[in-house]
Amino acid sequence: MGKDSSGTAKPRAPRVSRREFVQRIARRTNQPVDGVQQVYDAMVAEIIELTTKGYNVTFTGFGRFYTQPHKGHRVRFADPDGTTEVPDYMTLKFSATSAINKQIKEAVGVEKAPRLLAEK
Repeated sequence: MGKDSSGTAKPRAPRVSRREFVQRIARRTNQPVDGVQQVYDAMVAEIIELTTKGYNVTFTGFGRFYTQPHKGHRVRFADPDGTTEVPDYMTLKFSATSAINKQIKEAVGVEKAPRLLAEK
C-alpha cells in the first residue's frame, strides 16, 4: 500500500494486467488477441522510442506522453557496490487532457474517489 500526504496508508486501486487489457480490447474491437497484442507492443515501443529521442507523443483528445528530467542525488545508504550517488535520469510521464480528467471524475463520482479529491 502507498501512503497519502499525511502518511496514512491508502488502498491501491485494482490493476488490469497487460494480458487482460489486450483481451478486453480484442473483445471490444472484435479483433484477434494476437493482432491486438502486436499493436499494443508496437504502440509501447513507439512511445518509448520517440520519447527517449525527445519527442512528446500526443493522442489528440486523450493526452500526451513525455519525459521529465530529474537531477541526480546522494543516497542515504550505499549500494552493495559502494555507490552513494544517483546520476541525473529521465522518467516517462503521462498527462491526460482536461476533458478526459473531467470524464473520469464524472464517471467515478466523488464517493468513490476520495484520494483523487484529497490531492487537489
